[in-house]
Amino acid sequence: LDNWAKQNEKGEQCLSRQVLGKPSIELEQITNNLRQILDNMFDEYSQILNKLGIEETAVNIDHVDNTPEHVLLLKQCLEMYDQEYMVKDCIRDIVSGEGFATQQHLAGSIALWKSESYLDEEIQRKIRQLH
Repeated sequence: LDNWAKQNEKGEQCLSRQVLGKPSIELEQITNNLRQILDNMFDEYSQILNKLGIEETAVNIDHVDNTPEHVLLLKQCLEMYDQEYMVKDCIRDIVSGEGFATQQHLAGSIALWKSESYLDEEIQRKIRQLH
């Protein structure tokens, strides 16, 4: 989660320097790094499921059966970071694309990037307590 926060900060800074309609190699690298962090999270989650002998399809955050609470928290965490990644990737496409984005789009994109609206602080706090 700390690596994600560092990349998010870099993305904010990069967006504040972004020239509309110009591809940003730096922003692309940041979103690639976020994707790698997310992939690592998924790998760690899969390893935990394997150790516990739980099938991924059996983990349903809406129906808590015998699934350990930490597994449910991890799944929720992955889902929210996955959603947040998709938003950031779309922001990169919008501000780097030709012709569509305006200064208003850029300002809104910076605010959206910074807000991380899909990330639930309570879930993150609980995840940090697991470690």
